[in-house]
Amino acid sequence: MSEFNKKEKAIATLLSNFPTLKQKIKYIYKTINTIVFKKSYKFKTNLKLEKIEFKNYETFFGYYDKYPENQSGTKLIFQASKYPTKRKPNSNNSIFVVLQNLKTKETTTFETTAYNWQQGAKLQWINNNYFIFNDFDKKNNEFISKIINAQTKKVEKIINYPIYDIFENTALSLNFSKLSQFSPDYGYRNKTYQTNTKEIAIYSINIKSNQKQDIISFEQIINIEKSSKFQNAKHTVNHIMISPKGDKFIFIHRYYIAGKRFDRLMIAEINGKNLKCINNSGMISHCNWINNDKIFGYMKFEQENGFFEINLITNKIQKILENKIDKFGDGHPTISKNKIIFDTYPDRSGMQHLFYLNTLNNDFKELGEFFHSTTYFGENRCDLHPRITKNNNKIYFDSVFSGKRQLYNIFLEEN
Repeated sequence: MSEFNKKEKAIATLLSNFPTLKQKIKYIYKTINTIVFKKSYKFKTNLKLEKIEFKNYETFFGYYDKYPENQSGTKLIFQASKYPTKRKPNSNNSIFVVLQNLKTKETTTFETTAYNWQQGAKLQWINNNYFIFNDFDKKNNEFISKIINAQTKKVEKIINYPIYDIFENTALSLNFSKLSQFSPDYGYRNKTYQTNTKEIAIYSINIKSNQKQDIISFEQIINIEKSSKFQNAKHTVNHIMISPKGDKFIFIHRYYIAGKRFDRLMIAEINGKNLKCINNSGMISHCNWINNDKIFGYMKFEQENGFFEINLITNKIQKILENKIDKFGDGHPTISKNKIIFDTYPDRSGMQHLFYLNTLNNDFKELGEFFHSTTYFGENRCDLHPRITKNNNKIYFDSVFSGKRQLYNIFLEEN
């Protein structure tokens, strides 16, 4: 890291004690840098680039831990908005969930008002023929989710609760209204959050029976490695990720003191039992499962930020690939077998970079760079959120280099 970058980081750390001021200064600083260092092109890649379009709408998929294509690679799901996505999401304006036949390009649409720009409506495949997304039942003032049969192109079932992550017939979820109060990037604005002194943090849903079961309370979370500073903090949970075998899950316990954010990485069995904290460093950013026993992500450990691997069997946390990817800072890692795909936040010129690393032969390369305008800022930003398909030959990502939020894919040269 250069001396200039170290100074930038030190200033950012200092300003983290003043969140509102930090956001304003960050916006001004990024805007000035983009003007001064702006490149002559909006994007650059040597790979075949394809844009996913729907009418003249803006399109996107959502988070980096889910796949837009089904397992057989015949159908694609994504979201489309006529409403400008550089504005904050508005629950009075619905967006489309789009199902597309990849061969014929035929589309079928569904609507939802429960969404944000970072994760959409938590749209995701359940299996090769069924997918699910969140919606809001205005009549009953409740969040719900809808299971769609991709063959019949109809709503197969309505679940009485929103979902966050799903494995076969078990879904996990949280309070999206509370999340919108502290992390509007990931919450829904359809209803006002109501304080509950004995709040449930995470609950499970049996998709077959449509039954909900409370599995982890905030009280339980706070009592794990309990600290006196928890008493006056405001607590949320976010980023639930179920393991590849579906027997456990990780999530971030995020708490705020005078507006300043602190993170802990937690793990529990799928039924909520054996809740543990696996990293209490104060900063947990983006994680993913390498396999059922290892986690990979950008976080702090022993006063150092970087990409770390957590071995759940040995409880060992070690910094990895420092000379390859650590120098690029925080990003969203997608892992498939021996491949790691990750992005970066915009650099001084406003370019977001997309990288590829093959851990078997140490092949490391940049796949492309894409311009991100500061007109998309804060919760309206557009991270690339790369996702690699099951057959490892295609990467989907969101970008605003064209001036609109659009879903794209690029084709890798190797399988």
